[in-house]
Parts: sequence; structure tokens; C-alpha cells
Amino acid sequence: MAVSLHLREAHPDQLRWEFGMALGFATALGATAVTTLFPAAVPWWVLALGVAAALVVVSRWMSVGAAAFTAVVGWLCVEGFLLSTDGTLHWHGPQDLVVLAIGLVAVLALPLWHRLRA
Repeated sequence: MAVSLHLREAHPDQLRWEFGMALGFATALGATAVTTLFPAAVPWWVLALGVAAALVVVSRWMSVGAAAFTAVVGWLCVEGFLLSTDGTLHWHGPQDLVVLAIGLVAVLALPLWHRLRA
């Protein structure tokens, strides 16, 4: 039995998963950093939509699993840094669920659409 020294070729879905998670994580942190510069008078839902819009742009290159991961990371960023402003997670009531729903719907839309069309 011959042993090959060549690396096994990565499956495209595996690359989309890994790349998507890294891209989503970086985008969530970047979008959160940018939206923290907005004035305090801006409503929380505008900030959540801003982060969601940035994540929608990058979700085109993600697998469905990576998109779900990205939505949760985006939600944690919005909760910890935009709603709490001190980096800690607190329950803010129903708006927390609304922010999570916005993130999941926004980020999963394109990957699910592309999967259904394929």
C-alpha cells in the first residue's frame, strides 16, 4: 500500500463553511465597531439593521451553516456592544429576540435561496 504525501483536496462546501465563518465573524465585529460611532440618539433597531445589512452583503459566499453562525455572532455583537455598550450580555426583553430574528432572516436568506436554486 502506497502512502501519498499529497494533501487531500478540500471539498468546496468545507471551504465555504470555513471561509464563511471567518468572513462573517470579521464582518460582524467590523460592522459593530462602525455602528458604535453613531450618536447615542440613534434607535437600537437602526443599529441592528446596519449590522444585518453588512452581513447580508457577505452572506452570498457562505454556506447555510456558516450563515447561521454569522447571525448568532452578529446578534452577540449587537447585544454586547450596541445595546449594553459595555461588552456584557444582558437580557433587554423582546427586542433581543427581534434583533436575533432580523439577523437570522437577513443572513440566511441568500444562502438558502442559492441552495434552493441549485
